[in-house]
Formats: sequence, structure tokens, C-alpha cells
Amino acid sequence: RHIIPIAGLYPELCHRLVLFNASPAVLRFISWLRAAEQRLLKRVRREEKLRLIAQDDWEQVTKILTARCVHQLAAATAADSDVTAPGHVVYRSAWLKRGECAAWQCSAGDAADLKALFLPAAGGVQRLANGDMDISGEYMARSEGALLLVGANWAAQQDDICISLQIHV
Repeated sequence: RHIIPIAGLYPELCHRLVLFNASPAVLRFISWLRAAEQRLLKRVRREEKLRLIAQDDWEQVTKILTARCVHQLAAATAADSDVTAPGHVVYRSAWLKRGECAAWQCSAGDAADLKALFLPAAGGVQRLANGDMDISGEYMARSEGALLLVGANWAAQQDDICISLQIHV
């Protein structure tokens, strides 16, 4: 209640946008807009108000967000259904303590982009597996962090597909 009135007076104070999973077309378009702005307005390069992170660039995600934050975002956006619309991404996450073991499984009714990642609380990303139909495994955490499963329906142009992401700790 205290910040919003001040932010209304000083819009530069709070405005920064981060777009995750930006498609290559979006990245090229924004790059073109930024170049045009610099040429036409001859502006000095300043801190970027818009940050774009390409699809599957988890190294960049972990530079901006902590593992705990990614875990909480995945939990907050977890879908109740396995049906995934074209162009959508689904997530499942579990927070593991050092020494904890989790079994995980990702499956898709049609070709999808499936990934299993571990994001240590200290930073960085470990890629555990990726595939297009079925991947599974077990992971024992060497440190505290988030076990993250990602299923993306990038390929389907018009069809929903079923993507199932499961974690058992």
C-alpha cells in the first residue's frame, strides 16, 4: 500500500520485465526493435528494462532467480490437468534436502520437449535428462535444491497433448 503511490509518481523506480522461454522469433524481433531505437533516437545504451531469456536457457534463469524462487513459481503454476495446449509449458518441482532421493518420470502422449533439471540452492543448473516421449530416473541430491521437471508443447501447431510430470520423494 506504500509502494504503489510512489511507483505511480516514479515509473522508472519499479518497472522491469523478464520474459522466460522467449521464442527465437521474439528474440529476433526485440533485437531489431532495440537496434532501431538506438539508430533512430540515438539513445545512449542504458540498463535494460526488458530482459529476454530464450527457451531452455536455464543457466540465464538461475542468474536472475534463485532455485527456491523457481521451485515456488513451478508450484504456483502447476496445472491440475495433464492436457497441454500448443505453445504452453508445464512444470513440476520438489525441494530436496542434501542426501534426499527422488524418483521422477516425464511422459508425453505425443512428441514434446521433456527435461529433468536440478537447481542447487547455491546456484547453477544440472541437466539430468531430456527427451521427447518418456524419460525417468532417480536423483540423490548432493546439496539442497529444486528438482524441476519441464514439459513443453512447442511442436504441436494446433493440438493439445498430454504431458505427465511426476516426482516421488
